[in-house]
Amino acid sequence: MSLVRPVSEQLKEAFVACHSEGHQWRHMGRVGGSEEGARPPLGLTDSVARYSRCTSCDSERYRWYTRSGEVIPKYHYTDGYLHRKARPDDEPAPTKQWWRQQLVISLFEDMIPTAQPTVQSRPAGRRRKAS
Repeated sequence: MSLVRPVSEQLKEAFVACHSEGHQWRHMGRVGGSEEGARPPLGLTDSVARYSRCTSCDSERYRWYTRSGEVIPKYHYTDGYLHRKARPDDEPAPTKQWWRQQLVISLFEDMIPTAQPTVQSRPAGRRRKAS
C-alpha cells in the first residue's frame, strides 16, 4: 500500500491504530457553519455541528444536527490516511482485518526472541569442601 504523501513513523502508527481500533475522538466544541472548514452538508440549513478531532491521527469529524434530530457526519482525514488509487488497476483498499494484522505485528515485533548466549555450567561432579 502506498500513501499519498510521505508521513512520519509516528503518524503511520496512528493510522494503523485508528484503522484497526477506531478513532479516539476529543470533542472540541460546537460550530454553526460560518467557521472555516465547517460547512454543513449540501441542502442542510438551520443546523449545528459538534466538532471533534482524533487525538491519534488528527482527523476531524463534524456531526451535523438538525432541529428534528437528524445527524449527518462529515469527516476530514489527514493526508495519507485514506487509500487512494492512482490508476484503476491499483490494489483495492486494505480491509479492517489487514489493519488489525498490522497492529498485532507492531505490538509483538519487539518481543521476537533473539538468540541468547548460552552460559556453560560446571559439569556435575564432586563439590569442593570449603576450607
